[in-house]
Amino acid sequence: MEQLLEQLKNTDETIRYDAAQQLGKDGDARAVDGLVNILNDENPKVKYAALSSLVKIGSTTAATPTISALLEDTDSRLWKLLTLDIGMRLRNGLFDMIEPTNAEVTDMLIAALDRDDLTDHQRALVIRLIGRTQDTRMTETFIDMLVLGNETLQGAAAEALGHIGDPRAVDELLDLLNDVSSAIREIAINALAQIGDERAVEPIMFLLENHDEWTRRAAVLALGEMGDRRAVRKLMRMLREDEAKEVRKAADEALNRLIPRDERDNLTSGE
Repeated sequence: MEQLLEQLKNTDETIRYDAAQQLGKDGDARAVDGLVNILNDENPKVKYAALSSLVKIGSTTAATPTISALLEDTDSRLWKLLTLDIGMRLRNGLFDMIEPTNAEVTDMLIAALDRDDLTDHQRALVIRLIGRTQDTRMTETFIDMLVLGNETLQGAAAEALGHIGDPRAVDELLDLLNDVSSAIREIAINALAQIGDERAVEPIMFLLENHDEWTRRAAVLALGEMGDRRAVRKLMRMLREDEAKEVRKAADEALNRLIPRDERDNLTSGE
């Protein structure tokens, strides 16, 4: 461990890169400070190795210094990677670092939203991170984004509101169920399921008939998560008849959450 941490300071970028990667593989939380220190390394590959290893270690103590380092250099290649599809593992790793009780991270992220040097994609990531803090201070702001924001910010705000779980967002999220974008519909469905307000059950049940298979799948999984048995017979039918394999698979998963297997067999035999 001590040798690898010393190698992070080496003038040879290859040695720094290899050391950062190995520390991630070892998964020892004692490496967090050393890895954070090279997040602003002059070499992009070393920066990536540092963030990747911090994500692998997954220590919540790394949240504050990691996010602070990212916000110090919004033009870094790390940001470009984080906003691309191939950066999903890194984004999810950042989300997992966030603890709702970490007020320092929450305050830092809320302050970052007022900066004018963030792109929409960067702002969207900050919004999603705020959602993981479950802090309700930004609920009204995110509700406004559902109405006034572009699709990137709408999706981020909807996802954040789901994690925050504030029922004040239900009405505006319900409006998004009619959005022309299937991606926005899916995020709104997931958010409503997380909030768990019963006002969302019937509108989500209506989406079981939607032409888009991913919307149907999201609706099926949401109904299973919300635990409302009004959808059982429709889900049974979808399990048998839906044309999309992923929807049938989701229906099976939802039904397993809603009713015991023996009761499900009885329903099947009674039809």
